[in-house]
Amino acid sequence: MAIPLHKRRKVADFDPVRDGKTVTQFCKELGISRQTYHNIKNRIAQKGRAGIVPDSTAPKNPVKKFHEADKIAVVHARQELMEQGLDYGPWSI
Repeated sequence: MAIPLHKRRKVADFDPVRDGKTVTQFCKELGISRQTYHNIKNRIAQKGRAGIVPDSTAPKNPVKKFHEADKIAVVHARQELMEQGLDYGPWSI
């Protein structure tokens, strides 16, 4: 389960010396593990404040819905309809 953005902001702003708490106490109050705390802090150290926002979970290379042969067939069908002077939009194909 993803950590809510408001908790990530609290982790980013937390300073044990200034706030007078240990990391363990802070994590208990926030309801996160120490590992999660350190993961968020490391992301912020690497990416700056932008590290608060988690990366997208969308696949980097989504599965293609159509094969190349299907795409070519649609292009040819459109070309034929256009040459005949007919509608060659998506509803006609």
